[in-house]
Amino acid sequence: MQMTGHVRQLVSRCFRQLRIIKSCIRSLPFEAAKTVVACFVITQVDRCNSLLAGAPKCLLDRLQSVLNSATRLVFNRRKYDHVRPLPRDRLHWFPVQYRIGYKLALLVYIISSWCCAGLPKVILRWGVDIESGSTSAI
Repeated sequence: MQMTGHVRQLVSRCFRQLRIIKSCIRSLPFEAAKTVVACFVITQVDRCNSLLAGAPKCLLDRLQSVLNSATRLVFNRRKYDHVRPLPRDRLHWFPVQYRIGYKLALLVYIISSWCCAGLPKVILRWGVDIESGSTSAI
């Protein structure tokens, strides 16, 4: 599946979840509403989003519209109300392009710390001489 199809299905699923949540969110307190939206919608946006690194802005804008709609739902705002600062200031949600960058940085950190954590054991096991670069199996 191409990225366009993936994003189209993802946006469709997220908006469907938002429509389902909209029916009961008025009866929830703010923190509970925030948690419900984060569990059912934001996790969908974050799932496999590192694959969208370098994707065209039009695809990322569609995902950003999901986050904006989720913000409107949590704060009980109308469709055309400006919600740009609310995710960042009140909900502590990054915009989509920063979420992707954060996920990539986290993956690189995890991989590098996992790989480098075992490196001294490998060096000691194989008896690598750092000075000359020669190896001798112990």
